[in-house]
Amino acid sequence: MATPNNAVDHLNDASPDWRDSAFVSGRSAPPGLPDSSSGDPGPDLTQQPSLRIRPYSISDFPALLRFPSVLRLDVPDSLVLSRSGMFDLQAGLPVLRKDRPAFVAVADGQQVGFVRFSPRRPDGRWVISAIGASTGVYAPEPVWDALLAHSVRAAGLRGVRRLFARIPVGHPLLDAMRLSGWTPYARETVFRAENLSPVTGSARAVRLQEPADTWAIHQLYAASAPRQVQEIEALTSHFWHMDRSRSTPRGVRQTGWILQGDGRLAAYVRYTRG
Repeated sequence: MATPNNAVDHLNDASPDWRDSAFVSGRSAPPGLPDSSSGDPGPDLTQQPSLRIRPYSISDFPALLRFPSVLRLDVPDSLVLSRSGMFDLQAGLPVLRKDRPAFVAVADGQQVGFVRFSPRRPDGRWVISAIGASTGVYAPEPVWDALLAHSVRAAGLRGVRRLFARIPVGHPLLDAMRLSGWTPYARETVFRAENLSPVTGSARAVRLQEPADTWAIHQLYAASAPRQVQEIEALTSHFWHMDRSRSTPRGVRQTGWILQGDGRLAAYVRYTRG
């Protein structure tokens, strides 16, 4: 995809080129929004008794596969990290549901919305990895609002204090999240490289990350990231800790690389493949 992105963050107190910005949210969802395809207002789905939000179950899988559009978020991380699939069958099992939070919106017995979260380090924060709606001729915003409001409450009841999302710039979901109380805090651009040629030789020393580098990497982050971003992301030094090569059950491997200059840490990169 070549879509600009906005990353979003919620704080609970109880392709080629992606640009992202982030939000923090802590308020309830707004009333239903009008139909985006005509001048007539659509039904206020958030106020109708027939609209309810419940945990995702395996029986929802066939209906969700027929959704006209599902927005995959948290790119590029969700493309390689485990438990980020848009329709995770194991997320429908009651025993595993806690580690794979996903919710479905149902109206008049029909699935009309879906949201998928992926818990992440360092504190089990929830990151939205996918969201979708199937509302026919009606605008999807009321369904998004209900899903987000329910998810925030569910996360708070489980002790989760932070929720994040990366939203494409210009996508209608961005305005819906703003109205729901999510607050933007950052913007990023993710580049995709193709047909790279091997680099031979280097004037500067690049080496693999060692466990002893953890604190130095954290200090580099503190010196380079804006203070407000640091306060919202709330990363500890443990976030940067990595053995020489870390792998996940799905075979995804991560390595860290250090660039030193004048005897000091000058740059850091974490490389994920899978």
